[in-house]
Amino acid sequence: MISIKAIAHPIQGLIKYHGLRDFGDRTPFHSSISACVAPLATEVEVVLREGEDEYWVDGTLIKRGRGRIDAVVNEIRRLAGRKERISVHSHNNFPSGIGLGSSSSGFASLALAAARAFDLALDDKNLSQIARLGSGSAARSVTGRFSELVAGPDAYAYQMDHELEMGICVVPLVKATPTDWAHRTVLSSPFLRARLAYVERALEEMRRAIKEADIAKIGELAERDTLNLHAVTMTGAEGANPLVSRDDTDHGASTRAAG
Repeated sequence: MISIKAIAHPIQGLIKYHGLRDFGDRTPFHSSISACVAPLATEVEVVLREGEDEYWVDGTLIKRGRGRIDAVVNEIRRLAGRKERISVHSHNNFPSGIGLGSSSSGFASLALAAARAFDLALDDKNLSQIARLGSGSAARSVTGRFSELVAGPDAYAYQMDHELEMGICVVPLVKATPTDWAHRTVLSSPFLRARLAYVERALEEMRRAIKEADIAKIGELAERDTLNLHAVTMTGAEGANPLVSRDDTDHGASTRAAG
């Protein structure tokens, strides 16, 4: 029996992506930057098996909303030219639904473990593109530390050039709002075009602040981006109240995605 484990860290978005140009390939409208948060982590074990694929998240068998997990697993199988089925067991060492992008670490560790289980050698760029099929932020979790997801038809992530070490204080506020809802409702916001115009300068400022290890500037830019993102979300057709149930949402390899 072949069993492979992989670990990845969740991300904290600094300049977040908002809205998807293509929901199938999960390609965003614009680039984004985040920091991985250790020692928080998701561990995923992939076991080759007979029968059907099984996906377990924190001890619960996922029976509905498996589309994004299937997308990652099937792409790995396609590239490897393999047909075996797998069992996936995903575990977080931190609470879900607190805004730390746990599906980023879930899909990143899933992509890495599945690639190794199928003897598929991939560099970080290609692995980030596969993880992106589950969650855009998972691409940045693959490359780690401070990373940027570069928008485009073949969106990929890379680790930024920096020598910065930074601590993050997390105040848990549990709210299980599915991020896919936000990515969809934002398309109806009258402020989306303004965000797309603003974000290129914000990205450049954040790149510079990280390279210069200017933590105060990083915080200022991240706060401004969060307020901008909230304004766009709240002015979408459904406002701040998603009209979806938990059973209608698509499971990540651990929990919901965050930009």
